[in-house]
Amino acid sequence: MLDLSKSIKKGVSKADLHMHSNHSDGNPSIEEILEYVQNKTDLKVIAITDHDTITGAVMAKKLAKKLHYKFEVIVGEEVTAKEGHILGYFLKEPVKPGMSAHETVKAIQAQGGFAVASHPFFRTRLKSPNMITMDGVGFMVLAKEKFDAIETANACIWERANRKARIINRSLLFLNETGGSDAHILHAIGKSYTLFAGETAEDLRRCLKRWGYTQATHEKWTAWSVFLYLIFFMPKGIELMKSIFLKSERRSISLLNKREMNRYKREKKLLENLSQDNKPKEV
Repeated sequence: MLDLSKSIKKGVSKADLHMHSNHSDGNPSIEEILEYVQNKTDLKVIAITDHDTITGAVMAKKLAKKLHYKFEVIVGEEVTAKEGHILGYFLKEPVKPGMSAHETVKAIQAQGGFAVASHPFFRTRLKSPNMITMDGVGFMVLAKEKFDAIETANACIWERANRKARIINRSLLFLNETGGSDAHILHAIGKSYTLFAGETAEDLRRCLKRWGYTQATHEKWTAWSVFLYLIFFMPKGIELMKSIFLKSERRSISLLNKREMNRYKREKKLLENLSQDNKPKEV
C-alpha cells in the first residue's frame, strides 16, 4: 500500500467520505456544511451520506457547483441493510433500505456506484429480530460480499474497531481503504478522511478502482469538539433509548417500510426538478 500521508504537497488530496446533514440525523444544514468545508478545511472532495436518503447530497452537489466552491461533492448514502450499514458513493438514485447486504451492494454497483463497508466492526449490542441497529456488517458479510472498499478510519467510533478493520483488511481482504468523519456536527468534519492522488471526484473514483491508491487517516479531536459532540448526542441518546426500549422502532423494517413510499415520492420529485433546472433553456 502506498504511503500518501507525507505527499499532500505532491498532488495528494483529502476527501471526507462520511457525514450527515439535517436531511437525516445530522445537525447542520447542507448550506452550513458547504460553508464550513469551504472556509474551515482543506478538503477537495466530500460525500454527503445521510441515512437512507440522497436528497441532501443531490442538493449539495448542485449548490457547490453553482457557487463555484473549491471542492466537489459526491452523492452518497449510508444505507441501512439488514446486516448493518453500507455506504454508497457516486449514486444516481436512492438505494432502498431494509434489503440484505448482498442486495444492497448489487443495487449500489448496478448504477455505477461504489459499495463501501461502513465502520464494519462497530457493534452496539442492541439486538432484536425486528430491528436494524447502527452496526457495521461484520466479518462474514465482508468476506462474502463484493465490496469496493472498507472504511478503516471513522472519527466517531472507538479506535479498536478501526484498528480491527485495518488489520483484517490488510491481512485477508485487500480492499481499498476509506476514511470519513461520520460527522453529525460541523466541528467533526474532516476529523477522519481519505488521502488520494489527484484533486477531483473523478480522480478519487479512479483511485478507488486501484488497490492501494487511497489511504484512510485521522486528525486529533480537540477538547472543544468533543464537548460540542457530547452536547449534540446527549438528547439524541435519550431519544434513541426511548425508541429502542419503549417503541422498538430504531430503523426497524416495519418503520422503514412505512416511511419508504413518501420518501421516494419526495426524492423523485426533487430529482425531476433538478433535472429540469439543468436542461438548456429554449431561446
